[in-house]
Amino acid sequence: MSTGETALDGYRWQNRLLLVFAPDADSALYRRQQEMLLVAECGLNERDMVIIFVIRDAVSTKGRPAAPVAAVDLRDAYGVLPHEFRVVLIGKDGGVKLRQEEPISVADLFALIDSMPMRKQEMRKRSK
Repeated sequence: MSTGETALDGYRWQNRLLLVFAPDADSALYRRQQEMLLVAECGLNERDMVIIFVIRDAVSTKGRPAAPVAAVDLRDAYGVLPHEFRVVLIGKDGGVKLRQEEPISVADLFALIDSMPMRKQEMRKRSK
């Protein structure tokens, strides 16, 4: 297990992670992804999501520095070069559930998560 993956262990079994990698904050893909996620806070919270932004050498969540992990370690762990935009969804089990080079729509993100066995179990428990 790499340093980047190990640094995210504190989220395992508690949160799903969406890692958003971008070369810089002016990236059009990054801005589009950020806008999509901004309007979905309620749905993200309901699904126990934490969004981690890896922009250049900075790692943050909700505008604050994230867990003590270096951007280079996360890039190495998930195979993302510094000049690339990438979205990586990590399940509560720590496994990579999605990786793509384009922003993901909130509808597609939620549909993917809601189709996962662990999420289905969570929804059944909440409906009781």
